[in-house]
Amino acid sequence: NLYKAGSYDDAVKAYDKAIEINPNNPEAWGNKGAALYGLGRYNDAINAFDKAIEINPKYAATWYNKGLALTAEDKYDDAIQSYDKVIELNPNDAKAWYNKGTLLLDLSKYNESIVCLNNTIAIDPKMAEAWSNEGFALTYLGRYNESLEFYDRATELDSKLPDSWIGKGIALGKLGKHNDSSEAYNNAMEITSRMTEADPKNEHAWLANGDVLYGLGRYNESLQSYGKAIGLNPNDADAWRGKGENLAKLGRYNDSLASYDKAISLNPQNAKAWNGKSEILELFHCDAKAKAAR
Repeated sequence: NLYKAGSYDDAVKAYDKAIEINPNNPEAWGNKGAALYGLGRYNDAINAFDKAIEINPKYAATWYNKGLALTAEDKYDDAIQSYDKVIELNPNDAKAWYNKGTLLLDLSKYNESIVCLNNTIAIDPKMAEAWSNEGFALTYLGRYNESLEFYDRATELDSKLPDSWIGKGIALGKLGKHNDSSEAYNNAMEITSRMTEADPKNEHAWLANGDVLYGLGRYNESLQSYGKAIGLNPNDADAWRGKGENLAKLGRYNDSLASYDKAISLNPQNAKAWNGKSEILELFHCDAKAKAAR
């Protein structure tokens, strides 16, 4: 009850008492891990989950929660292994398939991601996020027309999901349908603007707002939105990545490189930050060669 009420500190103390009485109670260890996760103490949560798994390795929920904590620590490969264990124990766990697919998407393993997201959709065809993320995987593979089918299905299921509109805007832009692309981005803008107005402390809303403004080519405004996200959470690697992308578009290459480096230091598996950094370094290299030629 303490955990459900969000009283995580008190919940941890209560679970510690239960563990003191019976150190071999996997449920107490697992629940303690969940409370620690709620407190943002992810490494401590992982340790508690490991203890629960040591006692009972066949409890899928503990493996799932461990995957969440590992993801929060940007340990994507380890998190994927945890979700694999969930799937081994319960092949019809749509959320485990979805989380694994999303991590593979973040790691730029697009074909593997599609396999997982297809399994998610087969189990739960009404999960809009799965349709949207598979759309992104297809977009990154250059399969733009196919991706639009997934974005459209995602928006049918949840018209207030900004990522689907953003992805649709990207794909339409790549297909040269710029008016339709702008319309999709504007739909996303309406959603993210409402989100930031309703909760100015929602870092994810500011991050999404930055993504939309970037897609619309409004780089200074996008930079401000990413700055808001960073102000709320200085450890948000995606916000630093987004800041780097905008600074590059504005020709502020040294500042861009510093932002990409910050993103990579926070999450070494942020593929977009590495790609952005590589582009800047290549630009510097070409500029140096041009000066030498002169």
